[in-house]
Amino acid sequence: LPPVSNKQLQVFDCIFVNDNEYLRSDMSINCQGNDYKTFSYIILMFIAIYQCIPITWMYVLYRQKEALNPHSGSHDETLSMYIRNNNPKLAPIRFLFIDYKCSKWWFEIADMYRRIVYIGVVPLVSPKPSIRSSFGI
Repeated sequence: LPPVSNKQLQVFDCIFVNDNEYLRSDMSINCQGNDYKTFSYIILMFIAIYQCIPITWMYVLYRQKEALNPHSGSHDETLSMYIRNNNPKLAPIRFLFIDYKCSKWWFEIADMYRRIVYIGVVPLVSPKPSIRSSFGI
């Protein structure tokens, strides 16, 4: 998901050359032209659609939060993990939480958005590498 978001967001990475603005990834595209503006609106629509994937995953996980974190008041993490990992109802979504503790069932979605920000958004912050690197910290 983050690499695709990175490609989508590269559409907005324009640089100035000789009083014109060009797309960094394809210098033949003028960012001030009508074709670019139409294309950028289409990309914005696809970005919105694509971001529905992790939002949907979060919704599915949230609806199952009791099953994802059984015995949440208990301090026996091993028992909770055993109950959760052997729950057949959770098998279709197991890839979203299997690597995390029961109380951190939501972390895959948070980590996905963290990666999207670092890979896709930070490069758009500024054309200066020093500013981008300080923003990424």
